[in-house]
Amino acid sequence: MSGIGLVQVYTQVRSAHLERINEHPDAHLLYSYRSYDFDGALADPTRVRKVTGPRLIGEIVRLRPRVIEVTEPLALGGLSRAAAATVAAGLLRLSGRSDPRVVSYAIENLDPFRTPRYPGIGGLARRVQHRLLNRWVSRRVTRVAFGTAAAAELYQQRRPRLARAATVTIPALPAVCDCLGTHVPAGRKVRGRAMFVGSFSERKGLPQLASAWPAAAPSGATLELIGSGPLLESARRLATRADVSLTVDPPRGEVHRALREATVVVLLSQPRLRWREQVGLPIVEALAHGCTVLTTDQTGLAGWLAGNGHRVLPSAPVSGGSAGTAAGVADPAATAAALRSALADPLPPAEVVASLPAVDGRAAAAEWMWTAP
Repeated sequence: MSGIGLVQVYTQVRSAHLERINEHPDAHLLYSYRSYDFDGALADPTRVRKVTGPRLIGEIVRLRPRVIEVTEPLALGGLSRAAAATVAAGLLRLSGRSDPRVVSYAIENLDPFRTPRYPGIGGLARRVQHRLLNRWVSRRVTRVAFGTAAAAELYQQRRPRLARAATVTIPALPAVCDCLGTHVPAGRKVRGRAMFVGSFSERKGLPQLASAWPAAAPSGATLELIGSGPLLESARRLATRADVSLTVDPPRGEVHRALREATVVVLLSQPRLRWREQVGLPIVEALAHGCTVLTTDQTGLAGWLAGNGHRVLPSAPVSGGSAGTAAGVADPAATAAALRSALADPLPPAEVVASLPAVDGRAAAAEWMWTAP
């Protein structure tokens, strides 16, 4: 068979990945497991497949891609797959069948080696393995696109640096969503409509939103919860209020409908010892639909959001403990006040979309990684 254009080697696959790959018929995506928001209706089973273990190397060699995109070197959970992909690239070069470019998109903004994920003697072997794999992959990627300035700064400080890689920073900002057409009529927005979309979890700030909403919601305001996750029962309890609705794992079309109507999208990301919000897909999708964003300073887009009129709250320092818990948003009253303010005086949707790039930042990064000379 003739070679293909691109193979993406991911650990987790979600609907946003499927939407992007559907724009590139010469691309394949090989993954380990599906995210909570995976929409099977978007997946072409001939190009989006679960491939794990030793089969991964063989499948990449069989496909003979011109470009192999791997998860970033600081994503510890994807290092073994990324390393396997670089081995496949080496085999293709040795055989003379192709000379694939190995690229990566990087948005990590918390050094995973600073606070070991597997502490103690028992985790020593795994920590050593991660460092060796990180070194291996870092030395074999040839192009890295950073989605935030925070990620670029982190990689610049780390050792080993990306010695062989050409790099560029392209902010992970969306273009206007296609579902809006060429205009964003203010009439599409439901005044006073707040929205939470994504994983119902502590680190995404659902408990903080649940605490703030009763005190924050002005008369006539409504909150739409969309998603799933470990705190689903907490979401159900919140949705017993007359001004809160809940939809669990809807199809993507329903998510787009809700975003078109929402005035404010809330993502109160909480710090953890071994996790920090890199970008936040709900933030990206909110911007693409002309929504005002209320978030914390944990996202790599915090500076851009604050500079463009969105609400960014400070978060409390991470507390100790093996569980990696955190104190949460520093001032609960400030959360309620910010939510009230955002609902009462949101940014005009046209102003939000006017601040966005003409080309989606992730798409621009892909263009640079995959095709630029």
